[in-house]
Amino acid sequence: MAMKNKNVLIYGIIAVVVAAIAAFAAVSLISTNVSVKLMLYATNYTAVYPYQTSYFYMVVNNTGSTQVNNLPVDFYLNGTDIKHYAVTIPAHNHIVLGANYTYFVNGTYPFQAIVDSGRTFNIANRSPTQQSVTIKVLKTQTPNVYTSIPNTNITNTQSFTFSSSGTLSTAVIADKYNISAINDMFYPTAMIPKAFENLYAYISLTNGAYARYANNTAAYTAWMQGTTNPSLVNYIFSSFHLPQNTISANGTKIYLTKVNNQTSICTFYQKGWTKIISYYNNSMQGTCASVSASSYAPIESNVLVAALKSNATLTHYQSGFVYTNSPVIGSSVSLTTGPNASIGATNIFQNGYGFFVSLVRSVSPPENVLNSTGTCLGLIADENRTHICSTYISPRTGPLPTNYSLVNTTMHTGNYMFDLYSLVNMSNLFSAHYNGASLLEALNVSGATQKWSTGFSNQCAFGNASIGCSVGNFNYTNNMANVTLTNNYNSTLKINNAACYMPGEQHNVTVGQTVIAGGKSTFSMLCYNIPVPVASAQSSYTFSLNYTINGKAQITYGSMNITNFGLS
Repeated sequence: MAMKNKNVLIYGIIAVVVAAIAAFAAVSLISTNVSVKLMLYATNYTAVYPYQTSYFYMVVNNTGSTQVNNLPVDFYLNGTDIKHYAVTIPAHNHIVLGANYTYFVNGTYPFQAIVDSGRTFNIANRSPTQQSVTIKVLKTQTPNVYTSIPNTNITNTQSFTFSSSGTLSTAVIADKYNISAINDMFYPTAMIPKAFENLYAYISLTNGAYARYANNTAAYTAWMQGTTNPSLVNYIFSSFHLPQNTISANGTKIYLTKVNNQTSICTFYQKGWTKIISYYNNSMQGTCASVSASSYAPIESNVLVAALKSNATLTHYQSGFVYTNSPVIGSSVSLTTGPNASIGATNIFQNGYGFFVSLVRSVSPPENVLNSTGTCLGLIADENRTHICSTYISPRTGPLPTNYSLVNTTMHTGNYMFDLYSLVNMSNLFSAHYNGASLLEALNVSGATQKWSTGFSNQCAFGNASIGCSVGNFNYTNNMANVTLTNNYNSTLKINNAACYMPGEQHNVTVGQTVIAGGKSTFSMLCYNIPVPVASAQSSYTFSLNYTINGKAQITYGSMNITNFGLS
């Protein structure tokens, strides 16, 4: 019993000692006299817009006679701690801390820096240990892009808008393919799409317009919102090794690139937008600088809106011209004046299969196409009164560096022209043909559409002239060809088997038909393709024939060129 009481006494003494040490440490920490002073500085106090960044500098001075260790410093936005530091500052010394913040919407942003907000140090005078600064982020200029280019004597124009991914996909199509409706979104040279391809990750939104005038001049503008800036754009332009210089207009710094004696491109920042203005003057008078220094009454914006609203049918078709569950990432409206006046509306959208550009154009006066047959150099789809042509589009120069290709699916009525451009992976090329035709058919266009005839002819031939060959048709949906063989021998021959194939894919099909001298035999056979859907309208297959003549089995080789009638 005595030993037990002795142990209790020892443990009690230990507990008292531990508590005393802890209390001493706490008192020592709190009783440490600290004298510090905080100063907070910020850049971009005024004229701050969304996607701009403010940089903050906090100078913490240790005005005391002893070193301060692990001193907490916190940086707040609207009461929320967004940056924490623990600093060590020798006596009579200071440390500079940095922070930054990028704004994404307009509004008022209160920032505050506080030293030792948890009050773990004994600081006698806390008034100099915290400072505040409020940044007001302004609304960006309303993106009426026609304020940037002249609005009189316009013969044709197009306004457009892109999201970040829409900027990239459309720029790639403009860079690699020659499509007028898309080219005008990136006028006048390959410099513009190259800039967008490189900077799209820094761009949240793009608005722009293109205009051509009666005096054969042309103007282009693109307003970009995001973390990009004119110097980044100018850096991309510098890679083209063209004359560049910097000028000032109305207090705004402008980067000017001279493309040639008639064309110039200006880049500058104004009211929340990085702006590009390109100007082409056939008379060789004036540059983009004179256009950039001016602000124009945006008459053409109202004209476009009025023209689009007055064409309810076009708007109706365009609204349905998107695949289900495909977000729209861009759009445009175009207008041509004069005797061949027309208006067009475009949607740019994407899904897991690729990027798509749909275009509906009204035709005035109506084109006389309903009683005519157009030539389709691609796949033809016929469904009741709906007739559709789908073609593979070749790049400007050679294949794309990526595994993507472009398909254009087209339908014409007397009053409207419909186009769908599908930029998809090579493995989905045939699906792009089929899906494009399905989407056009789903529009339920009233009235008949133009019929299409193929621009190719089905044909086959053997090295052995004693056997004639012709192709009735070929169906791409199942790769079946209807073939007729003619026996030009003076004896009866038996067709044992045949094979229609691309190299490495030969599969013999048993035929087993006997053909009398001078007679014909027709049969269907499967043509074996490479395991990637055919991209072009016409494909050349190897055609082999195993036959027996006068009791002797022989093989002859030839070719089969086939085109599509199979999307019916």
